[in-house]
Amino acid sequence: FVTWMNWDKDLDRYAINDDFGSKGFTAGGNWNFGVQTEIWF
Repeated sequence: FVTWMNWDKDLDRYAINDDFGSKGFTAGGNWNFGVQTEIWF
């Protein structure tokens, strides 16, 4: 899967105990790539 996250600058530093809200994390777009598997039985 591929997703695009556009972080709003108003959310920067919203939580000191979370990576997204940590000091140094700034607004801007970011692509996320990953693989997802599902098993049906």
